[in-house]
Amino acid sequence: MQTSVLNPLITRLKTLYSSHNTLPKLIEDEKIKAQSLEEYYVKLQILLNEDDEAGKAALRDKVAGDKKLVEPENIFKAIDTKEKIRGLLKKELPNKEYQIDNIVELLNEEKNEKKKFGILRRNLPNKSESEIKNIAESISRIQADIGKVLLLGSAGIGKTTLMHYLSYKWGKEELWNDKINYVFGIKLKELLSNWTVRYGTNIDEDILSCFIHYCLDSKDIKLEEISNITNKDKVLLLLDGYDEVAFLSQNDRDYRDIMDSVFQYKNVIMTSRPNAVVEEMSNRFERKVENTGWDSEGIEQYVNKNFEYDKELGVQLRSFLDTHSQIKEICEVPINTALICLVWSDKDIRDKFQKNSDEDFNISQLYHEVVSWLNNRHLEKTQNKYKNKTEANNHLKNKMSFLEQIAYESLVVTGKLVERKLVEDKKDTLDIDEVIEQGLLKREGINYQFIHLTFQEFLAALRLKNQLLDNHTKSKTASFIGEHRNDPKYLMTLKFLAGIVNNENNQELIEIFWEAVTCNVDSILELGIERKIILLMHLLAQSKINGKFDNRIPNLTQIQNLIDDIVLKDIPIWEQHIIDSGYLSEVIVKTVNEKLQNKEAVFQEFKTATEIITGLANSK
Repeated sequence: MQTSVLNPLITRLKTLYSSHNTLPKLIEDEKIKAQSLEEYYVKLQILLNEDDEAGKAALRDKVAGDKKLVEPENIFKAIDTKEKIRGLLKKELPNKEYQIDNIVELLNEEKNEKKKFGILRRNLPNKSESEIKNIAESISRIQADIGKVLLLGSAGIGKTTLMHYLSYKWGKEELWNDKINYVFGIKLKELLSNWTVRYGTNIDEDILSCFIHYCLDSKDIKLEEISNITNKDKVLLLLDGYDEVAFLSQNDRDYRDIMDSVFQYKNVIMTSRPNAVVEEMSNRFERKVENTGWDSEGIEQYVNKNFEYDKELGVQLRSFLDTHSQIKEICEVPINTALICLVWSDKDIRDKFQKNSDEDFNISQLYHEVVSWLNNRHLEKTQNKYKNKTEANNHLKNKMSFLEQIAYESLVVTGKLVERKLVEDKKDTLDIDEVIEQGLLKREGINYQFIHLTFQEFLAALRLKNQLLDNHTKSKTASFIGEHRNDPKYLMTLKFLAGIVNNENNQELIEIFWEAVTCNVDSILELGIERKIILLMHLLAQSKINGKFDNRIPNLTQIQNLIDDIVLKDIPIWEQHIIDSGYLSEVIVKTVNEKLQNKEAVFQEFKTATEIITGLANSK
């Protein structure tokens, strides 16, 4: 507390972050009240991954073991220190378990390094001074806090909200105030904007401080104050959205200079979708944690809070989710729960959800209903501007076509950022304010962006579907899909497209899409097989009819056999991909059940089978 009194920058940072006390509205609507971060924030499940083979991220946590729930405030804490110290001492004191236990307890309670050295010297009399020093240094490394953390999570899982929550709690002096003097939230997507213009030659002197200053967007904080921080060990950098800029690593100098500067700091948390992080980047972090969204209790907590003033609707939704396990599984992803809550008050949509087969429900259907709800709401607001419903619907159709176009074009060129020129080139034929009022697009500084990246990806998928249906564009579009199918940037778009295609009754569309993503299964074994398998797992999980994979898919059996053969060769490595994608073939289900029933099974395989069942069952 004293530090912030003496340092105006710390005070201003805490004032800034503590003022961010509401969750951003997903949809701008006066009827939708802002949600208090204190009241509405539902704790996400964050799993610490200790298994190096599963991700190769942790330079420090290289111990095979279970994934463990970790509280956000403990994200930097050393784990299993007693066990690790015990393992170290067993080499020095074989067959002396009782003595080792006593030493471990003494070392665990002692904070003073000299006194720790004294404990070791008393208990290891046969060791030289230098040997004891080496052991003491090893123990200090075991007990030291982690600095760099990679936070992974799928689309809409709540990564940005978690970063918002962490900075808010620090600003309220409820998190890490003994460890961190400065927190800087960095939106990596801003690298895609023209952010450098305002900084001139300062860029060459300290590009990271310039970028931090730009992201803070605060008139009260000066660039020099950031540049003049001398103790980098007291700084925490919160980098959000690596997956949105990963493609810049190949040829963007500003990106490389900023990322190189970032890793000169001790304390860093960076978020990303898992498939965007290559091994080289992953290995720059000391710890990897997985944001797995909400469990059943978390979903119920959010629904209860959302419908606290209309409890009957909340009861209906909870009952619906309890009897529709596939939809409840989708709700583990917080944005999906928020979307269902948003449209649940519409009786027509409720009826449609309840009539749909639970086994075949996919995320494309959910997003389709939300977009339809937004469109109906927009028509109600704007109906007086037009002569009749036909004219109003035609204008809406033009707006949606425009939104699909810019969603696709922006995704290809700049990712989430929608540049001003792309939108305003249409201002002679479209009312941009009306496009904004529709609800999917919003202004972001001088540019634009969609209300959430997943909506942009859904609209881009609709654009791709329409191009696949058009004889003039289908070949070019199929080639584009084939070229980019293994690019992590397009995974979510292709998942949406798989669901959209599955929901259509058009065999030609199904065939051209699946041929584009497989390009002849017989020759699919090529460089990058792992990404290809992950893609196919995600796409098939969105393609079900009556609970089974859509048999209209060309070469379905070969695709399944390819996936199953690769996955079953080493099922522990593929465990998280099975859970993340939702892909479960009959062969994998049978194998998992056999592992559970086989008492002779290798422990790691038995544990993996248990975790797959648990991971999927938790969503039921």
